[in-house]
Amino acid sequence: MLREGGLGDVNSIVRRLPCSRDDVLMKPFILIILIGAFAVVAFDTVGSLASRNFGFGYQWLIIGSFLIYAGVGFAASKYNSLMFAPLAGGITSLVDSTLGWYVSWIIGPGRPAMEMDSTAIVSTVVFVTLTGVIVGFIGGLIGRAI
Repeated sequence: MLREGGLGDVNSIVRRLPCSRDDVLMKPFILIILIGAFAVVAFDTVGSLASRNFGFGYQWLIIGSFLIYAGVGFAASKYNSLMFAPLAGGITSLVDSTLGWYVSWIIGPGRPAMEMDSTAIVSTVVFVTLTGVIVGFIGGLIGRAI
């Protein structure tokens, strides 16, 4: 059992660090966001290439994107708190709907069939980001339940 102020007490360890307790809690969150952002862009890249080369519908990749959003929400709630889960899902889906979409647009399958104006593009980014917030929250709830 750890006693208050003992060598293994988390609060005493954090007090000795040259940064605040909030900084210590943010480091795993930032790492989760970076991993999620990398994963979603890599998934978009590989998925776009596979869709183009093997001829399957690019829209089926949404399942993988949702799993990534839920995964970062799960991890954020495990290493931080539930309030970080929707934020993690939202940031990851924002990267997906901007950089990931750009990559898939360049490769080909992510390019819309019709011309899109800036309002349609912004609306799509907002919709995908809000969807990521919800899916990240669901992943966070699962993370808290397990």
